[in-house]
Amino acid sequence: MEEELIEMELKEVKAIEPDKILEDGSFEDFVSQEEKMEHLLFTLDNRPVMLVEKGGTREILAMVRTDTAVLLQLAGEDPEQTEDSLAYRMIQTFRQLGLTQEKVVVWDEKDCVLQTKLYMRKADGTPFDMELQLEDGLLVSMLAGIPFYVNRKLLQGFEYKGISRKDVGAELLLLEMMTDRMLEKEMEEAIRTENYEYAGLVKRVQDARKQEAEGN
Repeated sequence: MEEELIEMELKEVKAIEPDKILEDGSFEDFVSQEEKMEHLLFTLDNRPVMLVEKGGTREILAMVRTDTAVLLQLAGEDPEQTEDSLAYRMIQTFRQLGLTQEKVVVWDEKDCVLQTKLYMRKADGTPFDMELQLEDGLLVSMLAGIPFYVNRKLLQGFEYKGISRKDVGAELLLLEMMTDRMLEKEMEEAIRTENYEYAGLVKRVQDARKQEAEGN
């Protein structure tokens, strides 16, 4: 399994500016106030984090809760401030039980959710693992000082069906949350304003969604 894993590290916790998202002209044209508020609440409750291949260039953008994003920043700057967190207490409990934490692995993706496991070893050498949410896995990796891996095949998939993760920003996050009808209107607006670069991004998201539907 080792040769199929790529070690990743946290590059940054990105910030999304809600005002800029909501001020977008085409967004204003067809999204109701209720839908707009839902997008805004999602933006405020979640933060994107960028993971980069250790010693490489491939990147993954993932969403974590805002409180977890704060803890991730503290874990990198002042780990002692995370002592009240569930992840920190969990690590201490494992150590008291004689479990050695070895690595965290993102091994699959189901329904757009990254499946993450913490691999450990019992005192007698028996391997042991447990499933975690991605954000908890990131925290455990940083606080326990153990490597964080992503399955190579999954990482290749995170070229994200033709969309380079290096170019991912608030626009792509918004597109991924849109319905098919919304994407069609985004395409119409992009063509009307001759914003062909954005139209290409919308098309790739539409194509990826179509391929997923055909595959299912």
